[in-house]
Amino acid sequence: MEIRGFRSILVPLDGSASAQAALRLALRLVDPDGDIVLVHAIDRTAVVAECVTPYGGDPTPALEALEADQRAIFEAGERQVTGAGVRCSTVALDGAAAQGIVAVARERNVDAIAMGTHGRRGFARIVLGSTAAAVLHEAPVTTFVVHEQAGVEAGLPFHQILVALDGAPAASAAARDAVDLAARDGASVFFAHVVEAQDQAEALAAAMSQARAYALAAGVASDAAILHGDPVDALLICAETCHAGAIAVGAHDRTSSFFGIGSVAEALVRMSPIPVLVSPLPAATAVEPPPVHARPA
Repeated sequence: MEIRGFRSILVPLDGSASAQAALRLALRLVDPDGDIVLVHAIDRTAVVAECVTPYGGDPTPALEALEADQRAIFEAGERQVTGAGVRCSTVALDGAAAQGIVAVARERNVDAIAMGTHGRRGFARIVLGSTAAAVLHEAPVTTFVVHEQAGVEAGLPFHQILVALDGAPAASAAARDAVDLAARDGASVFFAHVVEAQDQAEALAAAMSQARAYALAAGVASDAAILHGDPVDALLICAETCHAGAIAVGAHDRTSSFFGIGSVAEALVRMSPIPVLVSPLPAATAVEPPPVHARPA
C-alpha cells in the first residue's frame, strides 16, 4: 500500500510561537524534495481604517513598520526552511489573512496547510487577520493547527494519533490521513467514537470497521474505543490517556446529522495542547472563497 507524502505545505507566518511550531511541524512532514510556501498577510485597508479619522491621520508609518516586520518574518522563515534543505517560496498578501491563505492553497495546489492557533495581540493582530477557525471552514486540503504549547515537540515524530470518528465523510478522510502519517512515523492510531445518541451506533460501527481495515492494510497498529459525554472533553481526556501526539478530526459537514464535528474541531483547535489535524469537507460541499490578489514578496 503506497503512503501519500506531502509534496508542498503552506505555512502562514506572523512571528508568533504557534506559527513557529507549525513551521517546525511542516518541515518534518514535507517530502525531502518538496517545498514550503510561506505566507504573510497585511490588511492595508484595516490599517488605514485604524489610523485615519475624520480629523486626519497618516497610515504611512504604520504600514512601513508592518512591511518591515513582514520582510523580517520572511527572511527568518526562509533561513529556517532552506537551512533544513527544503525549497522555499514566499507570498505577501494584501487583505484578510484567512481568505488569502485559502486562495494561495488553491492556486499553489499545496497538499496541506500548517498554521498556529492565533496571532499576536493588539494592533499587530492586523498582520495575521482572521483566526485559524476561519481557514478551517474553507481550506481545500488537510490543515494542521498547532498551539504554541506544542513548542519543540511539534518537530518530533508522532507515536500515537487519536482519530475522532463520527461516520461523516470528512471524519473518514481524517482517519486515512492519520493512518498515512502513522505509517510514515512508525506510530499507532487510536480510533474514538463519541456517542451522544443511541441511533448513531450502526453508522459509527461501520466507520470504525472501515478505519481499522485501512490501518491494517497500511501495516499500522490500531485500537478503538467508544466514548460518552461531551465530545471535546472526552477526546481531550482520551488523547491524554493514550499519550497521543496529535488529534485527527473531520471538518464541519453542514449536512451531517451527527454530533457536530465542526464545532468539535474548532473547540479542539482552541483547547488542544497537541497538534490537531483537520481534514477538509468533501469537494462537493466545499465553498469557493472570493478571489484574493497577492502582492509580490
